[in-house]
Amino acid sequence: MEHACKGATLMRYDALLFDFDGLLMDTEAIHIVAWEVYLKEYGLRATEEQLAHGVGMTDARVAENFKAMLGLKPAISKIVSDKADIYYRMLGEADLRPLPGVVDLLAGGTKAGFALGVCSSSQSREVELGLRRMLEGMSRRGEGNLPADPRKVFRHICCGDVVEATRRKPEPDLYLLAAKAMGVAPGKCLALEDSPSGSKAAVAAGMGCVCALTRYTRNMEFPEGVRKVNSLAEVAADPERFGLPFSRASAVP
Repeated sequence: MEHACKGATLMRYDALLFDFDGLLMDTEAIHIVAWEVYLKEYGLRATEEQLAHGVGMTDARVAENFKAMLGLKPAISKIVSDKADIYYRMLGEADLRPLPGVVDLLAGGTKAGFALGVCSSSQSREVELGLRRMLEGMSRRGEGNLPADPRKVFRHICCGDVVEATRRKPEPDLYLLAAKAMGVAPGKCLALEDSPSGSKAAVAAGMGCVCALTRYTRNMEFPEGVRKVNSLAEVAADPERFGLPFSRASAVP
């Protein structure tokens, strides 16, 4: 599945930036259910295709789509706020387990002292809650031997509420801010994504990008230069092949 240029010099990266939703854990499914719950309150129902189309988009853009497609009446700001409350409640109740490859990449990068970050268009309260619950669960299960505090695992966590809604992914602003905060040139950062929107943001920021395809994004169109894999397990199996200076062996506690 990986698309690589034969004979090209392998880039060596100095930082690894993770998207949040659908990449570290399957929160995209929670987002979709939250939208279904919200729309049901107005007697509306979106198709599976309409719901999947919103993967990787900001809630404001999804709300605009639903207003146009379904005739949803409230103002964008109220739609976003009300849906966010539903999602946050569901996030706090969900069993947030890391997706394949995540534990090894976090453990391997941490052990090697490599710069790890998170870059997401989601709100800070959502990202912080999700990361904390994921790491707490990993700690209880003895996975990765990592701290339960996200701030002790990630050098920087950059979320959507630090920029205007119109400057979130697919715009490059969040990735550029994250690179600056981590003290790493954008071109020396590798972004891990799962959607076309996030991939466009990373490419526009001048970063390398690997996209782990999901059931929602597998058939979508991605920017040129994005390396596609079936899951992050492919990256974790051989990090050096993706320009990450730590080995698979270092990911074992």
